[in-house]
Amino acid sequence: MNDFCLVYYRVYKKEGAVPSKTPFDPDDDTLGRVDIFLITPPHTIISLKSRIAKAEGISQEIQLFQDMDGEVLMSDDNPLSCSAQTYPGCMEDEPIVVLCGEVSQGNDKKPEPGNRMFSTQVTAQMSWSEWCLIHLYLA
Repeated sequence: MNDFCLVYYRVYKKEGAVPSKTPFDPDDDTLGRVDIFLITPPHTIISLKSRIAKAEGISQEIQLFQDMDGEVLMSDDNPLSCSAQTYPGCMEDEPIVVLCGEVSQGNDKKPEPGNRMFSTQVTAQMSWSEWCLIHLYLA
């Protein structure tokens, strides 16, 4: 079994490819990579997005595309897996595309500035007795 499972990627902005903050190939400073096993579970595309954004210092929304053609958008809830022979970004010469900057999400809602993973705030309603029970349990 492999001790690591790499996903290769290139970051693009409107102007074109940008140098990776974590380049590993001295001849190609725009190619980055992350190890799936170092991504916090659940191992999904949104977790991969978060890991790449952190590694590259990206503070804006990003989209991932399966290949350099940019025709197949990767869905946030799709799982990541190294068990398959091939997967998007498994080879250096076929990296996934990370597009940051102008990203269309299909709605006009912007995520909260403090939390890029979630775009909707959830509010729970409970009675005073339920609140007390929860805090007693957690204490």
